[in-house]
Amino acid sequence: MRLRMSKRYHIAVVGATGAVGVEMFRVLERRGFPVASIRAFSSKRSAGKSALFHGEKIPVTELAPDSFRGIDLALFSAGTAVAREFAPIARDAGAIVIDNSSIFRMEPEVPLVIPEINGDDAKLHRGIIANPNCTTAVALMAIYPLHRIFNVQRVFAASYQAVSGSGARAIAELEEQVRAAAESRPARTEVYPHPIAFNVLPQVDAFLESGYTKEEMKMQNEGRRIMHHPLLLACAFPFTAHIQWRSARNFPSRFRWNGRGRFWRKHPVWSWLMNRRVIGIRCRCRLPGKTIVRSVGCGAIARLKMDSLSGFRAISC
Repeated sequence: MRLRMSKRYHIAVVGATGAVGVEMFRVLERRGFPVASIRAFSSKRSAGKSALFHGEKIPVTELAPDSFRGIDLALFSAGTAVAREFAPIARDAGAIVIDNSSIFRMEPEVPLVIPEINGDDAKLHRGIIANPNCTTAVALMAIYPLHRIFNVQRVFAASYQAVSGSGARAIAELEEQVRAAAESRPARTEVYPHPIAFNVLPQVDAFLESGYTKEEMKMQNEGRRIMHHPLLLACAFPFTAHIQWRSARNFPSRFRWNGRGRFWRKHPVWSWLMNRRVIGIRCRCRLPGKTIVRSVGCGAIARLKMDSLSGFRAISC
């Protein structure tokens, strides 16, 4: 089944009470997606709550094998275990599944898609479409247009990621630890191994046998699939930071183009980017803050510069 924007769709949101699930409702509402009906599902623990959509309270029910009858589009953000069990059930019931977890991202038969980059890959789906890791998505939105012109070879990425990436419990833990610090009382740590309030933790996700974390390998592995660039090299350094929403990334990237001077700023690729509203560029001291970025629902490139040592392009986002 292919989506036609002239049609209205029956939608299911799985993981509706989590941080990403709540944002899914907001995005569907903000973008005026053609919704015929929308249903909210969660674990047994969160069943009975409600989600908000266009001012209407949508009851949240426990996810079950028969939850997807009559559903056209199932948006999953409930973790790998839930996606592994229920995404095939939703697919077999006739829904197109868009999964936010990592479980299907490297499966050859499941398209891994950033619509602005490889949207045509979604047409090859067999009922399930995966979306990438957050750092990969943000970085490639800026890098890919440059790659088409200059051919990216290597990316060195540092990311300072919000606690929202770890879910609603992490947001609540940060808020509680801030209150504890203000009241000079000990802070409890449950989601993270150390207090996150007023802190930066040099780890995101679990460690692999190689010594890298899963998060550190995602940019290279997922970037290769999305850009159809099997030779891409990426070295990532993710941190969890004292931020509720949105994150900051820095990704100096080496390209084959060896131009000098200001020519790279005048290349038509920048006009193309701006006209497409893919990114926003603020010069001098008018840099985009996270509050601004959250309000418009997109990323923004804060600074662009050429590396003074080797001449490769460095992008801070």
